[in-house]
Amino acid sequence: MMAPTLLTPQEVYGFAEVAAQFDMKPAVLSWQGGIISRPAQNALLLVTRAPVDGLDYHDRWDGEDLVYGARGQRGNQRLSGVNQLLATNARTNYVFESLGRGQLRFHGTAIAVRYWWDYAPDIDGVERRVLKYLLRLGADRSYAEEDTGEVPIERSEEGARQLKYHLTIERCRALVADAKRYWSARDPLLRCEVCSISFLESYGEIGKGYIEAHHRVPLAALDGATEVMVRDLAPVCANCHRMLHAQDGRTVEDLRQLLARKNAVHYASHK
Repeated sequence: MMAPTLLTPQEVYGFAEVAAQFDMKPAVLSWQGGIISRPAQNALLLVTRAPVDGLDYHDRWDGEDLVYGARGQRGNQRLSGVNQLLATNARTNYVFESLGRGQLRFHGTAIAVRYWWDYAPDIDGVERRVLKYLLRLGADRSYAEEDTGEVPIERSEEGARQLKYHLTIERCRALVADAKRYWSARDPLLRCEVCSISFLESYGEIGKGYIEAHHRVPLAALDGATEVMVRDLAPVCANCHRMLHAQDGRTVEDLRQLLARKNAVHYASHK
């Protein structure tokens, strides 16, 4: 069966109308929701909704993009089945928003431009590993990630590719927002892991939430198959972030030790 062609973005449809387009029973939409697989139409239906029955997938809009939670209510989620199909854009992804009372707003088709691993409670309140996707509406499979600007001309082609991928991770707003939530739960002051500055502590309320994200995975180890995890992002201030990028292979720990040695020499010379 061919994929549906009669759905108009931003229009509201009843369960029966959507079900007819995908050759399924309306009840599937009422009791399943989430990610619905329709192999015959080469389609995935992605239904986003408000938290229900104590479970929050943390779906949210980031501008015109949708941050979307993967399938799986208990235990660690897995990159398999429909979750794998969505991550690889193996099918056409149809995005719907549940409005309640048997109605869905169709937002259009989307491409998963990125996915990453985060942490959130499951339906029983147990912390577990979860998958999140950044869905871009209207994009096709030839879509390229956001331009990250020029990379240094002295880099090899492979080095430039690795740096570009590194920067797309650090500049993904939705991913950084999840990282800030993860960091804040562990350090409400959001201190830089290198120099320990807290913008909230130093500047008050105007500094609240100001911190950058540095991807810890070495450039040489990055490729398109590298799984991105929130815990692999380090909170760093802008100055320390620039110093981390000033030399390939320099880690957060390296820079922290370098700064500690410089400070020790400075204080010793002023005694």
